Amino acid sequence: MRGLLVTAFFLVSVSGCSSDDGDNGGGAGGSGGSGGSSGSSPTGGAAPACDDAFAKLPVPYTANTSIDEWGGFVVDERGAVFSGIADGALTDDASSYPVTILSSDLDGNVATLYTDDGSSLFGNFILRGDSVYMLAGFLSPKIARLDRSGGAPMEVVDDAVWAGPILRGDSIYYATGGTARGLYRLDPETDTSTLLVAREDEIVTLDLDGDTLYWIESDGFLEETDYRLFSMPLEGGTPELEQSLPRAELALGSFRVIDGVLFGSEINEDFEIVVTRTPIGEAPTIVEDAGGAPMAYDNGFVYYGSSSGLTKAPLSFASKSTIPGTAGRSIYSIAVGPDDLWYSQLSCIFRAPK
Repeated sequence: MRGLLVTAFFLVSVSGCSSDDGDNGGGAGGSGGSGGSSGSSPTGGAAPACDDAFAKLPVPYTANTSIDEWGGFVVDERGAVFSGIADGALTDDASSYPVTILSSDLDGNVATLYTDDGSSLFGNFILRGDSVYMLAGFLSPKIARLDRSGGAPMEVVDDAVWAGPILRGDSIYYATGGTARGLYRLDPETDTSTLLVAREDEIVTLDLDGDTLYWIESDGFLEETDYRLFSMPLEGGTPELEQSLPRAELALGSFRVIDGVLFGSEINEDFEIVVTRTPIGEAPTIVEDAGGAPMAYDNGFVYYGSSSGLTKAPLSFASKSTIPGTAGRSIYSIAVGPDDLWYSQLSCIFRAPK
């Protein structure tokens, strides 16, 4: 979400292999793949150890950040695809390292799919067959498609994308913020887009729940007015205002609508990340006051980074548990695969049971 993007200039992202304070605990999976070693860092200090990581990346690269638009980390039955940026915690010269897009197979072997010339960041990855769809750009990203075997990303949407992309069924949905502002459906078979509905106000995030499209609008990033939740049937119709939502101080991210309930993370006025749960038509409830970035949803559960480590909770948030071995870790990225959970800390990628 674009609000989160604006707050993220202090963060650096994706593609490495190490862990803070030499903590090697946690994460199932094997002995690390072929993505590099955990030797000395470019600053001359010892690189954080990640001896039991599933895959390792060369320092100073790290695997993703919590900011969706600046990092992608997705997993399917073939492995993971993620973006890579040198991390300022591991080098004093992060800007000299090019942004990359990498992959890991199920044995932890890391490969480079693309190295950028310095003009783009990549995030919000979608895996579909032999293609990877993503945001590509900087402050006004477009949607691009990359062959999963590697090569240069090809732009398939040339308007600035302000929300999405999301994959639901066989279609990709997104919202634009330029002159042709509105919500669109992209057909991956032809890479052509269809306008679903034109809008005047800023669309900050969207999701699809069943056959209903939901999105949140704003009067602008610097305004203090409430957000507005709209819905519309996918087959068409007039958008309906569902309710107003209290405006997060800086951003609302990791937005999902599941069975009529809104989920998301917010940065509050104290610059703390919290998780909210909002049945449509009701007031938001803070269900986690010390975590929420990054977040991933899967089969009735949500996984997120918190002060306890990598936390797992049912969508009711009636109970919470910490994934074994993650206590005290700063979680950079989370992705849920068909059989297990993938997560990263700095340059280390781990796998654990769901």
